[in-house]
Amino acid sequence: MEYSFGGEKGNIYLGLRERASPLERYKKRTLDLRTCPIFSCAVEKIFPILLDFARRNGGDAYDPIARTGYFRNLVLREGKNTGEILAVLVTKAGKNLDLEDAVRKLEELVPQMRSFWRVENERVSDLVDYAGKVHIAGALFIEELLGELRFRVYPETFFQPNLRGAEVLYGRIAAEVRALGTRRVLGLYCGSGSIEMFLSRGAGEVVGIDSESTNIAAARENAALNDIRNCRFIEGRVETVLKEENFAGYDLLVLDPPRAGISPKGLRYIAGLNVPNIIYVSCNPAAFARDLGLLGEKGYRLRKLGCYDFFPHTPHLESLGVLAR
Repeated sequence: MEYSFGGEKGNIYLGLRERASPLERYKKRTLDLRTCPIFSCAVEKIFPILLDFARRNGGDAYDPIARTGYFRNLVLREGKNTGEILAVLVTKAGKNLDLEDAVRKLEELVPQMRSFWRVENERVSDLVDYAGKVHIAGALFIEELLGELRFRVYPETFFQPNLRGAEVLYGRIAAEVRALGTRRVLGLYCGSGSIEMFLSRGAGEVVGIDSESTNIAAARENAALNDIRNCRFIEGRVETVLKEENFAGYDLLVLDPPRAGISPKGLRYIAGLNVPNIIYVSCNPAAFARDLGLLGEKGYRLRKLGCYDFFPHTPHLESLGVLAR
């Protein structure tokens, strides 16, 4: 969860940005929260400690409209199967903060706190940029369990936030791999490689491709952590890697692109691989439908379709399509 600081000096609080409305100008106000059922009851202990620290060290929240203020965000990550928590305090640059006392209190009152980081973010937008992250205390990462696999999660690691939903989705993908008798899997837009590693025990060879160096580094580290030796991960844009390397002879293509879906050039290269089976995972139904139509023009037909409610009480969902030529 990514929380925002709000309020005035002396009345600073933590919460969530209000949702933009089509009926009025978006003011980026922050809703004051004392608890957060979406994340964890640990919020009730973490918030007061860091708010007290903020009040004693300037106490002004960043205003994204006026672009003034200092304290910007608090990012919390919790391993739902391990209980471990990682925290990232996000501020603007320009101050040397002594976080020793705050960290000590967190360690005393929140024993599951395993890692604490700080980020100085000078972006105009609310997007948290981890390029300037600094490790303050504890371990460099927390660990999470997905099925029988253990994953290390760093501040910027891409990882599914709904573990129960991911286990159901990945289990369905693994069942399809077994039913197809798949031996060689090529995963595009693999992120930190969780799907590829989940499939590694049912296939002879698995290759993952992703453009983010942090994702590939995490994938390689987690494969070694789980003693997975039949997974290989390649850093680079999908379009570039598919153009420059030979991937003939794969049984299955696993696609898990970002919200925008697959580029026209990427679809051309994907169709040119002549892989007989495709499993497409999507977080954007509109891009998913568009790409399925384009893959249909290349001879692929949708055999199975599933939807997974990773974010209850929201319009967001994960879609799964199984295609074959």
